[in-house]
Amino acid sequence: MVLILARALPRVEDESMAARRERKLGEKSAILPLEKIDAAINVFLHKTLRKLKVFVMKIDNAISDKLRSFNKKETAPKALPEKTDSQ
Repeated sequence: MVLILARALPRVEDESMAARRERKLGEKSAILPLEKIDAAINVFLHKTLRKLKVFVMKIDNAISDKLRSFNKKETAPKALPEKTDSQ
């Protein structure tokens, strides 16, 4: 029972400690321009994803062209094998 209480006691905080911690977080968040950082990240992601999309589309077109060329080679007329009656 004492061990359970001993483990739980450090979790209980004084209200002044909690208020100080909230004030510190508020001061730090006021220093950082979070809106500007968020906007910059959004612009970066937008540009990067658009460039990645174009790159993927170019690769898709190259693969499709290669597959089409394989299809053209396979559909070229071949001489049909002659059937022989071995019976």
